[in-house]
Amino acid sequence: MSTIRNMARGRSGAARSSHGFSLIEVLVTLFILAFGLLGLATTQIHALHAQRRAEAEALAVRHAANMLERLRLNRRDAVAGAFDSSCDSGGGGASGLRAWRRAVAETLPDGKGCVTVSGDTALATARVEVQWRERIDAGNESRQSRQISLSTRL
Repeated sequence: MSTIRNMARGRSGAARSSHGFSLIEVLVTLFILAFGLLGLATTQIHALHAQRRAEAEALAVRHAANMLERLRLNRRDAVAGAFDSSCDSGGGGASGLRAWRRAVAETLPDGKGCVTVSGDTALATARVEVQWRERIDAGNESRQSRQISLSTRL
């Protein structure tokens, strides 16, 4: 029986057993963990960009809905053309229009707002458009143009 034990122990006679991990196992584990953390960080960056984009869109929709309410409240002046403006023109028009365009410009990057009312007093349609530019990525200064357009009958 002792000869069988001696053969299992090897030449030196000491029992061979491994305790702990080898250096290569630790390095492979760290490599896999690093790639996992890199993927997690990338996902977080994409989520932050999507959140910023969604906040800008929600703000643009709020601005457009606000102007539509102003047009509904002041229907007579809206149909007369007091609120009509293009997105390229300056701050002319009614004082409510100027204040609204200033709010759009202050809250959205390169924000512009335009209003078009068409039709007659019996059946008028209003269209409000809000435009802005957003950064495509943090390291790049190029910007992507975005717009929201809402229409309603007055």
